[in-house]
Amino acid sequence: MPDTESALRAWYETPAGQRVAACERAVLGPLLRRCANVRLLQVGSHPDGFPDSDTGHAARWLATQGGSPDSQLRSHAAALPLVDGSMHTVLLLHALEFADSPHAVLREAVRVLAPEGHLLIVVFNPLSLFGMHRALLGCWRADAPWSGHYYGGHRLRDWCRLLELEPVCVRATAFAAPSRLRLPGRTAARLEQFCQSRLRGIGGVRIILARKRLPRRLPPRGPAIPVPRLRTGTAGLARRGGVTAAFEPANDEQPGVRRDAHTDD
Repeated sequence: MPDTESALRAWYETPAGQRVAACERAVLGPLLRRCANVRLLQVGSHPDGFPDSDTGHAARWLATQGGSPDSQLRSHAAALPLVDGSMHTVLLLHALEFADSPHAVLREAVRVLAPEGHLLIVVFNPLSLFGMHRALLGCWRADAPWSGHYYGGHRLRDWCRLLELEPVCVRATAFAAPSRLRLPGRTAARLEQFCQSRLRGIGGVRIILARKRLPRRLPPRGPAIPVPRLRTGTAGLARRGGVTAAFEPANDEQPGVRRDAHTDD
């Protein structure tokens, strides 16, 4: 994993990586300001450390497993040295594609996220020009970003649903083809403009913003209230002085109290 982080940072220094980083910063800036709170945790490095320095967060931490000079926490993404619910915003910057267990990374991010906090997931999109380049030319390569496993939107939404994350919005960016995918003339620019205007879901990078739901709490159960049991059936019969009398409750008396029927002499 540290070698992958170093390779990804080195790729960000290339022309194609710089274009992708600029597109990610343009989308992440408004989203981070939208969910601005007190504490921000970023898992995964970026060329400039944090995507946007003006996010409104009072405290920010960058967690990487390698030796990034900008990182404040050096730990595995699936075992963060933080207490439960200590972060208001967690940003997973290409941390799922290169993880051995992406489910564990996502669960750990949800664990350290406070209730009603926001989770930002940044991943490469397999259904894009970027993903097509990886499938045709780069899938056999062992360096980042081509060595990662790209996850589709349906799988990511299912993972978020299982962890009780409420989706807020989904953004796509980086519609340009990688520099190694050569297209004749102005075909590449026209294809990028067409995808950006008509096919917004096939951007090279997909960014998902989700909110952690509050745990559902049932109202406390109070003591059981006894319910009076009503007598049912016909009134009792009794024999008095050779006259059969019916015992029925009077309207002006308490239920269950019987009186004899009067006979005229």
